[in-house]
Amino acid sequence: MASAVSSLIEKKDDENTNSISIENMITAVQALPDMDEGLILDACDLLEDKIKSKTFMELDVKLRKKWLLRKLRTQQCV
Repeated sequence: MASAVSSLIEKKDDENTNSISIENMITAVQALPDMDEGLILDACDLLEDKIKSKTFMELDVKLRKKWLLRKLRTQQCV
């Protein structure tokens, strides 16, 4: 019984983690002002990471580009 409950909880957690659709994320990236094609593609690569994509989508729209550029800049320095 306990393992069945644990399994259901894990499944629910997975559903919450995967609640961000790729389509919504790409639409949000393309909606950012002054994004050239290279930046959009770099952003899509970065946002393949579930935690980063969740953070991006939870940010206020005004902060998304700033956060994204900061992450891309630090990624290039590594």
